[in-house]
Amino acid sequence: LEKLFRSETSVEKNKVILERLKKEIKSLDQKFAEMDGEKSSETLSRFGEFFFNSSQSSFMPVNVPNLNSDYIIDVGDKFDLLFTGKVEENEEVIVRRDGSLAIPGVGKVQVAGKTLQDASLAIKTYVDNASFGVEVFVSLSDVRDVQVLLLGNIDSPGIYTLSGGSSVLAALNIAGGISESGSYRKIDHKRNGEIIESIDLYEVMIFGNFMLNNTLRSGDTIFVHPSSYLIPVTGGVNVPAIYEAKTGESIDDLINYASGFSQYHSGFDHVLVNRVNLRGTSLLKIKQDNLENFILEPRDSIQVPSYKNEIDPVTTITITGEVYLPGEYVI
Repeated sequence: LEKLFRSETSVEKNKVILERLKKEIKSLDQKFAEMDGEKSSETLSRFGEFFFNSSQSSFMPVNVPNLNSDYIIDVGDKFDLLFTGKVEENEEVIVRRDGSLAIPGVGKVQVAGKTLQDASLAIKTYVDNASFGVEVFVSLSDVRDVQVLLLGNIDSPGIYTLSGGSSVLAALNIAGGISESGSYRKIDHKRNGEIIESIDLYEVMIFGNFMLNNTLRSGDTIFVHPSSYLIPVTGGVNVPAIYEAKTGESIDDLINYASGFSQYHSGFDHVLVNRVNLRGTSLLKIKQDNLENFILEPRDSIQVPSYKNEIDPVTTITITGEVYLPGEYVI
Protein backbone atom coordinates (compact mmCIF):
# COMPACT_ATOMS: atom_id res chain seq x y z
CA LEU A 1 0.00 0.00 0.00
CA GLU A 2 2.86 2.34 0.76
CA LYS A 3 4.27 1.78 -2.75
CA LEU A 4 0.82 2.23 -4.26
CA PHE A 5 0.50 5.82 -3.04
CA ARG A 6 4.03 6.99 -3.76
CA SER A 7 3.91 9.84 -6.24
CA GLU A 8 6.81 8.47 -8.30
CA THR A 9 5.22 5.05 -8.82
CA SER A 10 4.22 4.54 -12.47
CA VAL A 11 0.68 3.71 -13.57
CA GLU A 12 1.82 0.31 -14.88
CA LYS A 13 3.50 -0.54 -11.59
CA ASN A 14 0.35 0.53 -9.73
CA LYS A 15 -1.65 -1.96 -11.81
CA VAL A 16 0.73 -4.75 -10.81
CA ILE A 17 0.49 -3.79 -7.12
CA LEU A 18 -3.32 -3.70 -7.31
CA GLU A 19 -3.39 -7.17 -8.87
CA ARG A 20 -1.22 -8.46 -6.04
CA LEU A 21 -3.55 -6.91 -3.46
CA LYS A 22 -6.56 -8.56 -5.13
CA LYS A 23 -4.82 -11.94 -4.93
CA GLU A 24 -4.03 -11.38 -1.24
CA ILE A 25 -7.69 -10.56 -0.51
CA LYS A 26 -8.83 -13.65 -2.42
CA SER A 27 -6.38 -15.78 -0.43
CA LEU A 28 -7.61 -14.36 2.88
CA ASP A 29 -11.24 -14.95 1.85
CA GLN A 30 -10.41 -18.60 1.19
CA LYS A 31 -8.71 -18.97 4.57
CA PHE A 32 -11.64 -17.38 6.44
CA ALA A 33 -14.05 -19.63 4.54
CA GLU A 34 -12.09 -22.67 5.70
CA MET A 35 -12.12 -21.44 9.31
CA ASP A 36 -15.88 -20.86 9.15
CA GLY A 37 -16.49 -24.35 7.83
CA GLU A 38 -17.68 -23.17 4.43
CA LYS A 39 -15.14 -25.43 2.76
CA SER A 40 -15.64 -29.12 3.43
CA SER A 41 -12.79 -30.83 5.26
CA GLU A 42 -13.17 -33.69 2.76
CA THR A 43 -12.17 -31.47 -0.18
CA LEU A 44 -8.78 -32.52 -1.52
CA SER A 45 -6.65 -29.63 -2.79
CA ARG A 46 -3.63 -29.67 -5.04
CA PHE A 47 -0.37 -29.72 -3.11
CA GLY A 48 1.37 -26.32 -3.25
CA GLU A 49 -1.83 -24.46 -4.08
CA PHE A 50 -1.37 -21.89 -1.31
CA PHE A 51 2.43 -21.73 -1.38
CA PHE A 52 2.49 -18.36 -3.15
CA ASN A 53 -0.64 -16.97 -1.42
CA SER A 54 0.96 -15.96 1.86
CA SER A 55 0.41 -12.27 2.63
CA GLN A 56 3.71 -12.35 4.53
CA SER A 57 5.89 -13.58 1.67
CA SER A 58 4.26 -11.61 -1.16
CA PHE A 59 5.51 -8.24 0.05
CA MET A 60 9.19 -9.02 0.28
CA PRO A 61 11.83 -6.40 1.14
CA VAL A 62 13.31 -4.65 -1.87
CA ASN A 63 16.99 -3.78 -2.40
CA VAL A 64 18.26 -5.27 0.82
CA PRO A 65 21.93 -6.05 0.01
CA ASN A 66 22.19 -9.08 2.29
CA LEU A 67 23.83 -11.19 -0.41
CA ASN A 68 26.20 -14.10 -0.71
CA SER A 69 29.80 -13.56 -1.75
CA ASP A 70 29.02 -15.17 -5.14
CA TYR A 71 26.53 -12.42 -6.08
CA ILE A 72 27.46 -11.13 -9.57
CA ILE A 73 28.15 -7.39 -9.73
CA ASP A 74 26.63 -5.43 -12.61
CA VAL A 75 25.68 -1.94 -13.74
CA GLY A 76 23.63 -0.09 -11.10
CA ASP A 77 25.04 -1.78 -7.99
CA LYS A 78 26.20 0.69 -5.37
CA PHE A 79 29.27 0.34 -3.11
CA ASP A 80 30.14 2.03 0.14
CA LEU A 81 33.91 2.62 0.45
CA LEU A 82 35.39 3.54 3.83
CA PHE A 83 38.97 4.84 3.55
CA THR A 84 41.30 4.80 6.57
CA GLY A 85 44.98 5.70 7.09
CA LYS A 86 46.36 8.81 5.43
CA VAL A 87 42.86 9.54 4.15
CA GLU A 88 39.80 9.31 6.41
CA GLU A 89 36.65 9.53 4.35
CA ASN A 90 33.61 7.67 3.13
CA GLU A 91 32.53 7.43 -0.50
CA GLU A 92 29.44 5.94 -2.15
CA VAL A 93 30.03 4.94 -5.77
CA ILE A 94 27.86 3.22 -8.35
CA VAL A 95 28.85 0.79 -11.09
CA ARG A 96 28.80 2.69 -14.39
CA ARG A 97 27.51 1.52 -17.76
CA ASP A 98 31.03 0.52 -18.80
CA GLY A 99 31.18 -1.83 -15.79
CA SER A 100 33.63 0.26 -13.79
CA LEU A 101 33.72 2.01 -10.44
CA ALA A 102 35.13 5.55 -10.56
CA ILE A 103 36.79 5.98 -7.15
CA PRO A 104 37.35 9.70 -6.42
CA GLY A 105 41.03 10.59 -6.24
CA VAL A 106 42.10 7.03 -7.08
CA GLY A 107 40.87 5.93 -10.51
CA LYS A 108 38.65 3.40 -12.23
CA VAL A 109 38.44 -0.31 -11.53
CA GLN A 110 36.44 -2.86 -13.54
CA VAL A 111 33.99 -4.83 -11.37
CA ALA A 112 31.01 -5.81 -13.59
CA GLY A 113 30.78 -9.55 -14.11
CA LYS A 114 32.82 -10.34 -11.01
CA THR A 115 31.44 -11.93 -7.87
CA LEU A 116 31.00 -9.68 -4.85
CA GLN A 117 34.01 -11.34 -3.25
CA ASP A 118 36.25 -10.88 -6.31
CA ALA A 119 35.05 -7.31 -6.89
CA SER A 120 35.83 -6.37 -3.27
CA LEU A 121 39.32 -7.87 -3.63
CA ALA A 122 39.87 -6.03 -6.92
CA ILE A 123 38.89 -2.69 -5.32
CA LYS A 124 41.17 -3.24 -2.32
CA THR A 125 44.11 -4.28 -4.51
CA TYR A 126 43.63 -1.27 -6.79
CA VAL A 127 43.49 1.18 -3.85
CA ASP A 128 46.56 -0.43 -2.22
CA ASN A 129 48.56 0.00 -5.43
CA ALA A 130 47.32 3.52 -6.21
CA SER A 131 47.35 5.08 -2.72
CA PHE A 132 50.16 4.09 -0.37
CA GLY A 133 49.16 4.14 3.28
CA VAL A 134 45.44 4.03 2.57
CA GLU A 135 43.23 1.05 3.38
CA VAL A 136 39.69 0.65 2.08
CA PHE A 137 36.78 -1.33 3.53
CA VAL A 138 34.25 -2.36 0.89
CA SER A 139 30.55 -3.09 1.35
CA LEU A 140 27.59 -3.31 -1.02
CA SER A 141 25.13 -0.61 0.04
CA ASP A 142 22.44 -1.00 -2.61
CA VAL A 143 21.66 -3.49 -5.36
CA ARG A 144 20.45 -2.83 -8.87
CA ASP A 145 17.01 -3.69 -10.23
CA VAL A 146 16.71 -6.46 -12.80
CA GLN A 147 14.02 -7.05 -15.39
CA VAL A 148 12.96 -10.64 -16.03
CA LEU A 149 10.35 -12.22 -18.31
CA LEU A 150 7.91 -14.72 -16.79
CA LEU A 151 6.07 -16.94 -19.26
CA GLY A 152 4.03 -20.11 -19.40
CA ASN A 153 1.56 -21.39 -16.85
CA ILE A 154 1.64 -18.68 -14.19
CA ASP A 155 -1.11 -16.42 -12.88
CA SER A 156 0.18 -13.14 -14.34
CA PRO A 157 2.82 -13.57 -17.08
CA GLY A 158 4.81 -10.55 -18.18
CA ILE A 159 7.95 -8.50 -17.56
CA TYR A 160 8.75 -7.85 -13.90
CA THR A 161 11.29 -5.65 -12.14
CA LEU A 162 12.95 -7.15 -9.06
CA SER A 163 15.90 -6.30 -6.89
CA GLY A 164 19.24 -7.78 -7.92
CA GLY A 165 20.02 -11.08 -6.28
CA SER A 166 16.38 -12.21 -6.31
CA SER A 167 15.67 -15.90 -6.85
CA VAL A 168 13.26 -17.67 -9.17
CA LEU A 169 10.92 -18.17 -6.18
CA ALA A 170 10.79 -14.42 -5.59
CA ALA A 171 9.88 -13.80 -9.23
CA LEU A 172 7.15 -16.45 -9.23
CA ASN A 173 5.77 -14.95 -6.04
CA ILE A 174 5.60 -11.46 -7.56
CA ALA A 175 3.74 -12.91 -10.58
CA GLY A 176 1.09 -14.55 -8.37
CA GLY A 177 2.48 -18.08 -8.46
CA ILE A 178 1.76 -21.17 -10.55
CA SER A 179 -1.58 -21.36 -12.40
CA GLU A 180 -4.00 -24.28 -12.08
CA SER A 181 -2.59 -25.85 -15.24
CA GLY A 182 1.05 -25.13 -14.38
CA SER A 183 3.75 -27.48 -13.15
CA TYR A 184 5.41 -27.18 -9.76
CA ARG A 185 7.97 -29.70 -10.95
CA LYS A 186 9.32 -28.32 -14.24
CA ILE A 187 10.30 -24.65 -14.20
CA ASP A 188 13.06 -23.52 -16.55
CA HIS A 189 15.40 -20.63 -15.76
CA LYS A 190 16.80 -19.42 -19.09
CA ARG A 191 19.62 -17.04 -19.91
CA ASN A 192 20.58 -16.04 -23.47
CA GLY A 193 18.15 -18.63 -24.81
CA GLU A 194 19.67 -21.55 -22.90
CA ILE A 195 18.36 -23.36 -19.83
CA ILE A 196 20.79 -22.76 -16.97
CA GLU A 197 18.65 -24.47 -14.33
CA SER A 198 15.53 -26.64 -14.29
CA ILE A 199 13.68 -26.42 -10.98
CA ASP A 200 11.46 -28.92 -9.17
CA LEU A 201 9.63 -27.00 -6.44
CA TYR A 202 8.78 -30.21 -4.59
CA GLU A 203 12.42 -30.24 -3.48
CA VAL A 204 11.77 -26.91 -1.75
CA MET A 205 8.18 -27.36 -0.53
CA ILE A 206 8.42 -30.97 0.67
CA PHE A 207 12.05 -31.64 1.50
CA GLY A 208 13.22 -28.10 2.35
CA ASN A 209 16.10 -28.24 -0.14
CA PHE A 210 16.37 -24.56 -1.08
CA MET A 211 19.18 -25.13 -3.57
CA LEU A 212 18.57 -22.51 -6.26
CA ASN A 213 22.05 -22.08 -7.72
CA ASN A 214 21.51 -18.98 -9.87
CA THR A 215 20.24 -15.54 -8.93
CA LEU A 216 18.34 -13.54 -11.55
CA ARG A 217 19.92 -11.15 -14.02
CA SER A 218 18.33 -8.69 -16.40
CA GLY A 219 17.08 -10.45 -19.53
CA ASP A 220 16.51 -13.81 -17.85
CA THR A 221 13.39 -15.81 -18.67
CA ILE A 222 11.41 -18.05 -16.31
CA PHE A 223 9.17 -20.54 -18.08
CA VAL A 224 6.62 -22.68 -16.21
CA HIS A 225 5.67 -25.85 -18.10
CA PRO A 226 2.18 -27.41 -18.03
CA SER A 227 1.69 -29.94 -15.24
CA SER A 228 2.23 -33.60 -16.06
CA TYR A 229 -0.42 -35.79 -14.41
CA LEU A 230 -2.10 -35.25 -11.08
CA ILE A 231 -2.56 -38.13 -8.62
CA PRO A 232 -4.87 -37.85 -5.57
CA VAL A 233 -3.40 -39.49 -2.46
CA THR A 234 -5.94 -40.07 0.32
CA GLY A 235 -6.30 -42.04 3.54
CA GLY A 236 -3.47 -43.00 5.85
CA VAL A 237 -0.81 -40.50 4.85
CA ASN A 238 0.37 -37.44 6.76
CA VAL A 239 -0.48 -34.91 4.04
CA PRO A 240 -3.41 -36.04 1.84
CA ALA A 241 -3.52 -33.96 -1.35
CA ILE A 242 -3.40 -34.07 -5.13
CA TYR A 243 0.24 -34.51 -6.17
CA GLU A 244 1.94 -34.00 -9.50
CA ALA A 245 3.75 -37.11 -10.75
CA LYS A 246 6.55 -37.19 -13.28
CA THR A 247 6.70 -39.91 -15.92
CA GLY A 248 8.21 -43.04 -14.40
CA GLU A 249 7.45 -42.21 -10.76
CA SER A 250 6.06 -44.90 -8.48
CA ILE A 251 3.59 -45.16 -5.62
CA ASP A 252 6.57 -45.02 -3.27
CA ASP A 253 7.53 -41.59 -4.66
CA LEU A 254 4.03 -40.20 -4.13
CA ILE A 255 3.83 -41.60 -0.58
CA ASN A 256 7.11 -39.81 0.18
CA TYR A 257 5.69 -36.56 -1.21
CA ALA A 258 2.70 -37.05 1.13
CA SER A 259 5.20 -37.16 4.05
CA GLY A 260 4.88 -40.92 4.48
CA PHE A 261 2.28 -43.16 6.07
CA SER A 262 0.41 -41.79 9.07
CA GLN A 263 0.04 -43.65 12.35
CA TYR A 264 -3.48 -44.71 11.30
CA HIS A 265 -2.06 -46.90 8.52
CA SER A 266 -0.27 -49.08 11.07
CA GLY A 267 -1.17 -52.78 10.68
CA PHE A 268 -2.03 -52.61 6.97
CA ASP A 269 0.34 -54.16 4.43
CA HIS A 270 -1.01 -52.80 1.16
CA VAL A 271 -2.09 -49.72 -0.80
CA LEU A 272 -5.03 -49.48 -3.23
CA VAL A 273 -4.72 -47.91 -6.67
CA ASN A 274 -7.84 -46.95 -8.58
CA ARG A 275 -6.83 -47.13 -12.25
CA VAL A 276 -8.99 -45.68 -15.00
CA ASN A 277 -8.06 -46.33 -18.63
CA LEU A 278 -9.80 -46.93 -21.97
CA ARG A 279 -10.66 -50.48 -20.91
CA GLY A 280 -12.52 -49.33 -17.80
CA THR A 281 -11.88 -48.98 -14.09
CA SER A 282 -10.00 -51.40 -11.86
CA LEU A 283 -9.01 -51.38 -8.18
CA LEU A 284 -5.51 -52.78 -7.68
CA LYS A 285 -4.16 -54.01 -4.36
CA ILE A 286 -0.42 -53.37 -4.17
CA LYS A 287 1.69 -54.88 -1.39
CA GLN A 288 3.90 -52.43 0.49
CA ASP A 289 7.12 -54.23 -0.45
CA ASN A 290 6.28 -53.62 -4.12
CA LEU A 291 5.38 -49.90 -4.02
CA GLU A 292 8.60 -48.69 -5.64
CA ASN A 293 8.08 -51.04 -8.59
CA PHE A 294 4.53 -49.95 -9.37
CA ILE A 295 4.75 -47.12 -11.95
CA LEU A 296 1.86 -44.66 -11.94
CA GLU A 297 -0.18 -43.68 -14.98
CA PRO A 298 -2.46 -40.71 -15.77
CA ARG A 299 -5.89 -40.90 -14.06
CA ASP A 300 -4.57 -43.16 -11.26
CA SER A 301 -5.54 -42.36 -7.67
CA ILE A 302 -3.95 -43.79 -4.52
CA GLN A 303 -6.05 -44.86 -1.53
CA VAL A 304 -4.05 -45.71 1.60
CA PRO A 305 -6.00 -47.88 4.07
CA SER A 306 -6.27 -46.41 7.55
CA TYR A 307 -8.15 -46.92 10.77
CA LYS A 308 -8.64 -44.10 13.24
CA ASN A 309 -10.07 -45.14 16.58
CA GLU A 310 -12.12 -42.67 18.54
CA ILE A 311 -10.68 -41.68 21.91
CA ASP A 312 -13.08 -42.49 24.73
CA PRO A 313 -13.79 -39.49 26.95
CA VAL A 314 -12.56 -39.70 30.55
CA THR A 315 -15.44 -40.31 32.97
CA THR A 316 -15.13 -39.13 36.55
CA ILE A 317 -17.30 -39.23 39.65
CA THR A 318 -17.09 -37.22 42.85
CA ILE A 319 -17.37 -39.00 46.21
CA THR A 320 -18.14 -36.89 49.26
CA GLY A 321 -19.35 -37.47 52.79
CA GLU A 322 -18.30 -40.07 55.33
CA VAL A 323 -15.44 -41.77 53.41
CA TYR A 324 -11.74 -41.85 54.21
CA LEU A 325 -10.64 -40.26 50.88
CA PRO A 326 -13.33 -37.97 49.42
CA GLY A 327 -12.63 -36.46 46.00
CA GLU A 328 -12.88 -36.95 42.24
CA TYR A 329 -12.18 -40.41 40.82
CA VAL A 330 -11.72 -41.71 37.27
CA ILE A 331 -13.89 -44.73 36.38
